[in-house]
Amino acid sequence: MPPRLGGHHGWFGKELFMRKRVVLYRQVPGEVLESLWVHFDVTVFEHVNEANRVRFVDALRTAHGIMGNRMQITSELLDAAALLETPQPSLPATTRSMSTI
Repeated sequence: MPPRLGGHHGWFGKELFMRKRVVLYRQVPGEVLESLWVHFDVTVFEHVNEANRVRFVDALRTAHGIMGNRMQITSELLDAAALLETPQPSLPATTRSMSTI
């Protein structure tokens, strides 16, 4: 159990606030997805089309990273993805979290 911090009620887990969010916009092999889950909160779009584009852009607003191929990354998408970061050389293992759209 994580340490209890003075002045706060309940338990506080550092990884809850430090976990990065990744938007995946292409289907990948299961072992790749499992590896991503170890380090990130992953939102998966098997494909992006007009029916889910608004949800995709909304997901980008809180994403620290995006992964996929065969899609043109436009200035509209980059503007929505203001939190994007460059890759870090090593990341700590944490618990997995995922949402699928």
